[in-house]
Amino acid sequence: TRRYIVLGLIYGFLVEVGIGHIPTNINSLSMMRHQQTLLAGHAAVRDHYAWSPDGALTAVVILLAATALALAAGALIFTFREYQTERPS
Repeated sequence: TRRYIVLGLIYGFLVEVGIGHIPTNINSLSMMRHQQTLLAGHAAVRDHYAWSPDGALTAVVILLAATALALAAGALIFTFREYQTERPS
């Protein structure tokens, strides 16, 4: 499990922190950008942080797709790690 934690930390550092703050279209790879788009639908949050609620439907689709992909990857890893039977020699 340590390898997956390290991979998660590397992803979090490189993509979420690094790429997420670049003011170009590459920041669309960051999940935080899509979460900010959804949170901008609330007037108080939008006014305080000056976030734009444009593209809320796209943000929902991307977050759902990322969640499904992560769940599928986790299920595959669990299936192959836990239910892998040893072959007789």
